[in-house]
Amino acid sequence: MTVTAITDHAQQALGNMSTWTTELARLRKLVEIQGDEVQLLEDVLEQVRTNSLLDNATGLILDEYGGIFDEPRGNLGDDDYRRVLQVVIAAYQSDGTAVDVTTIAATLLGVAVQYQQYQPAYYRLAYEIGTAIADDWQARVLRILEILRPVGVGYALVEGTTADEGAFRFDSGPGFDVGHLARRVI
Repeated sequence: MTVTAITDHAQQALGNMSTWTTELARLRKLVEIQGDEVQLLEDVLEQVRTNSLLDNATGLILDEYGGIFDEPRGNLGDDDYRRVLQVVIAAYQSDGTAVDVTTIAATLLGVAVQYQQYQPAYYRLAYEIGTAIADDWQARVLRILEILRPVGVGYALVEGTTADEGAFRFDSGPGFDVGHLARRVI
């Protein structure tokens, strides 16, 4: 459903007057005044509606969204907090599939995330990042990943840093005795 604001109530009201009343100047002025008042109400309601949408929300309205989804703002600005809230909403709407988990984790971390499933009910998310994520952001990422995790399924989040030589691997380089070991975030 698309909501379209009407921007010319007074002109529409004058246009809807019957032909015999358009000659009466006082009646015409009364209809125009009422149309202007209705237009003012429409403009205020449209502003409330558009400012209440998550894509346009700022300040206290964003904080209200955060309260609904139990996601604290912390020290995030409006744009960053809006993005986090959009990810939280996507997490709540998710089915917890591998695609959903990797997409949301990659969005939060800003890097590609590798998903590896283990039996019977466990998966591992691994990623490489320039510098380790900050503790407050790590707590936020883990909280959102918990929303995604299906009941009874365990997971690990493994972080490797690409600073200096990169993360140590046996299979794809940089080679033996080169690189740093990854750390298990959770």
